[in-house]
Amino acid sequence: MKKNYLYILIAATLMAACRPESDNLLSYGQNDGRTFDIAESSYEEQFKALWTALNCNYGIWDYEAEHGLDWDEVYETYLPKFQELDKKEEVTDDEFSQLYSEIINPLHDGHLWVQVRNLKTGRYINYMPGYTRNYHRDEFQHSDKFKPDISAYKSQSGIFHMTEYLDINTSPVAFVQSSLETFAQAVANKMDEFEHKSTLSDSEQFIYDYCSRFREEYDNMQGLSNNALIQQYNSICDKYAELGNYLNTKLIKADSKLADQAISLEYGFFESGIVYLHLSDFHLLPYLNDNYFAYFADANNAGSQAMQKAVKDVWNKWFDKIQLLDNNQRLKGVIIDVRSNGGGFVNDYQYVLGALLPSGGYTSHQLRTKNGTGRYDFSPLMNFTLPTYKENHTVVSAPIVVMTNCSSVSMSETTAWGAKTLDNGYVIGTRTWGGLCALSTDPKSFSDTYASAFGVANETAIYAYIPKYIAVLPGLGIQEGVGVIPDVEVAFDEDLFNSTGRDSQLERAIEFICSEVQ
Repeated sequence: MKKNYLYILIAATLMAACRPESDNLLSYGQNDGRTFDIAESSYEEQFKALWTALNCNYGIWDYEAEHGLDWDEVYETYLPKFQELDKKEEVTDDEFSQLYSEIINPLHDGHLWVQVRNLKTGRYINYMPGYTRNYHRDEFQHSDKFKPDISAYKSQSGIFHMTEYLDINTSPVAFVQSSLETFAQAVANKMDEFEHKSTLSDSEQFIYDYCSRFREEYDNMQGLSNNALIQQYNSICDKYAELGNYLNTKLIKADSKLADQAISLEYGFFESGIVYLHLSDFHLLPYLNDNYFAYFADANNAGSQAMQKAVKDVWNKWFDKIQLLDNNQRLKGVIIDVRSNGGGFVNDYQYVLGALLPSGGYTSHQLRTKNGTGRYDFSPLMNFTLPTYKENHTVVSAPIVVMTNCSSVSMSETTAWGAKTLDNGYVIGTRTWGGLCALSTDPKSFSDTYASAFGVANETAIYAYIPKYIAVLPGLGIQEGVGVIPDVEVAFDEDLFNSTGRDSQLERAIEFICSEVQ
């Protein structure tokens, strides 16, 4: 009896010493109204709800502990500070934001996005630790909006001479701007033609007036926001369809559904035997797979059809050139440029690095998920097999270089890491963003893995978007906040690029491949 009493005493002492669990510990699914109602009641309850939600659902607490973060200590330290906020008549966004910055920004996950509403002002404050961390890197300012442009190499000589070039941008805004510029030029040419005539027939005067009305509307469209520009453009397509017949050109309506799947591609073939592809996003799947295209776009829209064909043309040009050269033993190497690429569809792997590998899939690392609400409830590690190209194709043995910078994120990092695991694969550029974990945009997946998203952005008082799968790299483990380290590190010379169009990182990649195959 005395022994049993001792066990009970120890258990009671431990329970008393532990921090009490939050009384709003629920599953945090999208429909968990009670949790979010409690988060509206006070700053204290809002903090407790967010702390508990991350405690239950964030997938790399072991990794954070290795970096010295004590999540329980965060609770004990900051709870009194939020209790103090509840006593104040006014709470500024600055003091509110500062507290959560200290709590959220030390977390390492590169995809994590947390949003919290200041209950006094009603304004939302957003926290993205990956952005905050990379913003302080020297190269971030040019890499954040960087878009490669290899067109300057059409006029270069030697190993840098480019003999073939093709590009496409499927952004509805880019499509609209290009269509408007082409149509406006046709209008200007017609008006100039008429203005050099001494007299105009009635039909010519009608066309001239028609052109004048378009040009006035076109001038008024300058400076419109993207959504307003697309809406106004589609209206103009109907209004000036007849004018297009007179000018032998057409304004084709833009498909705003494609905005979220926009992609720019740039293909080049260098005389040295190197085939190059840059993609701004991993959004190839909606264009290269007809079934997905019908889901993501208005398949009956002529503009969407034109964009799909253009993407297929660029990708086929790249893929077919590799196959032709490899079959004739003239392929020196392949460059896949994912600099400033924000990621996208996992299935795009088959069309990029996977198009150079054997069919049947490729496993470069492992994954785990959350499998319970306990802080360290993780699934066993499972192999992450990425899709590779299924059609008949040659497997490339020539050097494959993936180019990266600090704004290469997510699928860009998966592609870079995949290259590093190949005998003939290399990464050149600078260290990537540090967000290798995989996400799901479907909130329903939350119930499967205790991850994805809890709350509703811009609606509930707390919201977080967290990875569904945690990437674990062989020999390195979790690399969130670190990223992929290049095999050959070379900085981007912004001054050289702006003054001459030459790309220091691209030139180093070409030189590297040429030296590898000698």
